[in-house]
Amino acid sequence: MTRIPDSQTIDDYIDAVKLQLVASPVVKNYKILRERSTQDEGYLCIQIELMNNDILDVAEYFEVRLEKIETIDYRYHWMDASNQLRCRWDNAPHHPSLDNFPHHIHQASEDNVLPGVVMNLIQLLDHVANEVS
Repeated sequence: MTRIPDSQTIDDYIDAVKLQLVASPVVKNYKILRERSTQDEGYLCIQIELMNNDILDVAEYFEVRLEKIETIDYRYHWMDASNQLRCRWDNAPHHPSLDNFPHHIHQASEDNVLPGVVMNLIQLLDHVANEVS
Protein backbone atom coordinates (compact mmCIF):
# COMPACT_ATOMS: atom_id res chain seq x y z
CA MET A 1 0.00 0.00 0.00
CA THR A 2 1.35 3.41 -0.97
CA ARG A 3 1.11 5.96 1.80
CA ILE A 4 0.53 9.61 0.95
CA PRO A 5 2.07 12.13 3.36
CA ASP A 6 -0.45 13.98 5.50
CA SER A 7 0.75 17.29 4.10
CA GLN A 8 1.15 17.11 0.35
CA THR A 9 1.10 18.92 -2.96
CA ILE A 10 -0.72 18.05 -6.14
CA ASP A 11 2.58 16.84 -7.62
CA ASP A 12 3.19 14.62 -4.56
CA TYR A 13 -0.19 12.99 -5.08
CA ILE A 14 0.31 12.45 -8.83
CA ASP A 15 3.75 10.95 -8.14
CA ALA A 16 2.23 8.62 -5.51
CA VAL A 17 -0.44 7.46 -8.00
CA LYS A 18 2.23 6.75 -10.63
CA LEU A 19 4.33 4.88 -8.08
CA GLN A 20 1.31 2.77 -7.13
CA LEU A 21 0.66 1.97 -10.81
CA VAL A 22 4.23 0.77 -11.26
CA ALA A 23 4.46 -1.09 -7.94
CA SER A 24 1.04 -2.79 -7.91
CA PRO A 25 1.30 -6.54 -8.51
CA VAL A 26 -2.07 -6.53 -10.32
CA VAL A 27 -1.33 -3.77 -12.86
CA LYS A 28 -0.08 -5.18 -16.18
CA ASN A 29 -0.10 -1.96 -18.23
CA TYR A 30 -1.45 1.55 -17.94
CA LYS A 31 -1.83 4.57 -20.15
CA ILE A 32 -2.28 8.07 -18.82
CA LEU A 33 -4.84 9.56 -21.19
CA ARG A 34 -4.92 12.97 -19.57
CA GLU A 35 -2.98 14.64 -16.81
CA ARG A 36 -3.18 18.23 -15.74
CA SER A 37 -2.19 20.02 -12.60
CA THR A 38 -1.82 23.42 -11.02
CA GLN A 39 -0.67 24.29 -7.54
CA ASP A 40 -4.21 23.84 -6.16
CA GLU A 41 -5.90 21.20 -8.33
CA GLY A 42 -5.31 18.26 -10.61
CA TYR A 43 -6.95 15.77 -12.91
CA LEU A 44 -5.97 12.28 -14.02
CA CYS A 45 -7.62 10.05 -16.61
CA ILE A 46 -5.97 6.62 -16.87
CA GLN A 47 -6.73 3.31 -18.55
CA ILE A 48 -5.31 0.38 -16.59
CA GLU A 49 -5.01 -3.21 -17.75
CA LEU A 50 -4.86 -5.70 -14.89
CA MET A 51 -2.93 -8.97 -14.81
CA ASN A 52 -6.22 -10.91 -15.15
CA ASN A 53 -7.02 -8.84 -18.32
CA ASP A 54 -9.70 -6.76 -16.58
CA ILE A 55 -9.74 -3.05 -17.43
CA LEU A 56 -10.02 -0.08 -15.10
CA ASP A 57 -10.97 3.25 -16.66
CA VAL A 58 -10.48 5.95 -14.07
CA ALA A 59 -10.93 9.69 -13.94
CA GLU A 60 -10.33 11.80 -10.85
CA TYR A 61 -10.37 15.53 -10.15
CA PHE A 62 -8.72 16.56 -6.88
CA GLU A 63 -7.84 19.72 -4.97
CA VAL A 64 -5.60 20.77 -2.11
CA ARG A 65 -7.72 21.64 0.91
CA LEU A 66 -6.13 22.35 4.28
CA GLU A 67 -2.80 20.98 2.99
CA LYS A 68 -4.36 17.62 2.03
CA ILE A 69 -5.50 16.25 -1.29
CA GLU A 70 -9.25 15.78 -1.49
CA THR A 71 -10.99 13.88 -4.26
CA ILE A 72 -13.74 16.13 -5.62
CA ASP A 73 -15.10 14.28 -8.68
CA TYR A 74 -14.38 10.71 -9.64
CA ARG A 75 -15.38 7.80 -11.82
CA TYR A 76 -13.67 4.44 -11.47
CA HIS A 77 -15.06 1.92 -13.95
CA TRP A 78 -13.95 -1.74 -13.65
CA MET A 79 -14.77 -4.13 -16.49
CA ASP A 80 -13.86 -7.81 -16.59
CA ALA A 81 -11.98 -9.40 -19.48
CA SER A 82 -15.25 -10.11 -21.32
CA ASN A 83 -16.26 -6.42 -21.06
CA GLN A 84 -18.87 -6.96 -18.33
CA LEU A 85 -19.21 -4.46 -15.50
CA ARG A 86 -17.61 -5.60 -12.28
CA CYS A 87 -17.96 -2.35 -10.40
CA ARG A 88 -18.18 1.39 -10.92
CA TRP A 89 -17.66 3.95 -8.20
CA ASP A 90 -18.69 7.53 -8.86
CA ASN A 91 -20.23 10.63 -7.35
CA ALA A 92 -22.48 11.81 -10.17
CA PRO A 93 -25.52 13.30 -8.40
CA HIS A 94 -28.18 10.98 -9.83
CA HIS A 95 -29.14 8.74 -6.87
CA PRO A 96 -30.27 11.24 -4.18
CA SER A 97 -32.19 8.64 -2.18
CA LEU A 98 -29.05 6.65 -1.30
CA ASP A 99 -27.23 7.05 1.98
CA ASN A 100 -24.01 9.03 1.60
CA PHE A 101 -25.30 10.74 -1.56
CA PRO A 102 -23.75 11.44 -4.06
CA HIS A 103 -21.21 8.64 -3.53
CA HIS A 104 -22.43 5.34 -4.95
CA ILE A 105 -21.37 2.03 -6.47
CA HIS A 106 -22.80 0.13 -9.43
CA GLN A 107 -22.09 -3.48 -8.43
CA ALA A 108 -22.02 -5.97 -11.36
CA SER A 109 -24.93 -4.17 -13.04
CA GLU A 110 -26.00 -0.63 -13.86
CA ASP A 111 -29.24 -1.36 -11.98
CA ASN A 112 -27.59 -2.62 -8.79
CA VAL A 113 -26.71 0.70 -7.12
CA LEU A 114 -25.39 0.80 -3.56
CA PRO A 115 -24.26 3.62 -1.26
CA GLY A 116 -20.56 4.35 -1.55
CA VAL A 117 -17.84 6.39 0.07
CA VAL A 118 -15.31 8.74 -1.44
CA MET A 119 -11.94 7.20 -2.20
CA ASN A 120 -8.91 8.19 -4.21
CA LEU A 121 -6.97 6.41 -6.93
CA ILE A 122 -4.44 4.94 -4.52
CA GLN A 123 -7.19 3.50 -2.33
CA LEU A 124 -8.92 2.15 -5.45
CA LEU A 125 -5.77 0.38 -6.61
CA ASP A 126 -5.33 -1.15 -3.15
CA HIS A 127 -8.96 -2.32 -3.19
CA VAL A 128 -8.67 -3.84 -6.65
CA ALA A 129 -5.41 -5.58 -5.72
CA ASN A 130 -7.16 -7.17 -2.72
CA GLU A 131 -10.10 -8.28 -4.88
CA VAL A 132 -7.96 -9.72 -7.67
CA SER A 133 -5.37 -11.44 -5.45
